[in-house]
Amino acid sequence: ILLLNRMKLKELESALSGLRSFEKPKARYEQYQTSAHLSSQIVFAADNTYDDIDCKSVIDIGCGTGMLGIAASLCGADYVLGLEIDGDVLPTTQHNINEMELDNFDICQTDVDSPSPIISANAFDTAVMNPPFGTKNRHIDMKFVSLAAQLGCRVIYSLHKTSTRSHVLAVGRSLGFATDVISRVRFDIPHTMKGHTRKSVDVEVDLVRFEKGGHS
Repeated sequence: ILLLNRMKLKELESALSGLRSFEKPKARYEQYQTSAHLSSQIVFAADNTYDDIDCKSVIDIGCGTGMLGIAASLCGADYVLGLEIDGDVLPTTQHNINEMELDNFDICQTDVDSPSPIISANAFDTAVMNPPFGTKNRHIDMKFVSLAAQLGCRVIYSLHKTSTRSHVLAVGRSLGFATDVISRVRFDIPHTMKGHTRKSVDVEVDLVRFEKGGHS
């Protein structure tokens, strides 16, 4: 696939739409696929509105099948590292990377509570993530943000339930970031796991941009 800086939004969404999703999503990790539409919207805004992707080093924390990280690579990131706790999903992630013929996207199996020592601090400009919303483990989403802060990321783009907004913004400020809800979206959670009783559920979600030393 031809990689183009300042890729058009429709081109980006189209490229992501053919990627594989989770084969057997796990409830304990809240594994819900970030859609091609939402992934493209997030990364396109980060690139075109804020210039935080093109020619930058990007880390995708909790990368799952790689949607956000692949989007970043397609938008001209110099390098992308995907972190994922679940080794069972990594073959799918690697398949998606190979499908896009990307040579600047590596993946690492690790846990946000005890990240691999091979991950270098201050090596990344931008973090992108769709962390677990905290249904199974309250406030776990902010552990993902905290890890990005520990790694020295200047900017973080992350999805969080709108109902937790005050907590998310407060924690972001306590970490030394200016926080801004740049979009409010509906995240569709399909019926993919045992215990789901409805075909799908729409969850109101904030796309939050955290900027080190910026102004809220």
